[in-house]
Amino acid sequence: MLFILFFSFTIAACDFALAKNNNKKQFSRPIALKWEGIENLIAGEIEFKEGQSKGTFSLLLPDKSRTKCSGTYIFKTRTTGTWKIKCDNARYANGTFVTHGENAGASGVGRDNFGESVTFTVAGLRSNEAEEPPAALSAKELCSNALESGGENWKKHLESQKFVAESARRGFSIRKCREQAGIRNTDSKSISQRMALSEAKRECELIGFKKKTQKFGICVIQLLD
Repeated sequence: MLFILFFSFTIAACDFALAKNNNKKQFSRPIALKWEGIENLIAGEIEFKEGQSKGTFSLLLPDKSRTKCSGTYIFKTRTTGTWKIKCDNARYANGTFVTHGENAGASGVGRDNFGESVTFTVAGLRSNEAEEPPAALSAKELCSNALESGGENWKKHLESQKFVAESARRGFSIRKCREQAGIRNTDSKSISQRMALSEAKRECELIGFKKKTQKFGICVIQLLD
């Protein structure tokens, strides 16, 4: 009798714990990911339950076939953890992440199976979450919130990542978003030159040249010629 009572109590306790876990609120947040070798920003969604230490995320690569990628993350401490992602084209990556305070989002870094760097940011919760979601905004409103002043780059602040992610989901490049936001492209040549310089510096770093050295400078000049 004692065994039966104990067994019944154990089952009831497990059922209660399961029901309690299932009643936890489900959340989703935008994730914006930059994958070295892929020109455009990659947008996706990260899913998690209230109080859980792990979750999933998914995104589509901005290629012609819209390759699907699925990932998971798990907290190792209260503010840090690890993540991994695998795409249908046999490309995969993993790394670490850190949160930036309660409801303040997170950022992560890592590398893929080809040694290419992967970085991402997850948008945090805002005090005015009742405002219109990015998906409901017009192209002009969305891009005005996603671009830095002058329209040369995406905003990097965590609170802006939801707009950046939605812009990427709609297939907007920085140039296209400038047009949608009504930012004049009269300085587009200057912007292109600065972007080319940045790309040249990154290439020279990948080759192995150290910054602020004569060889690094020569490398950059040769790539810009």
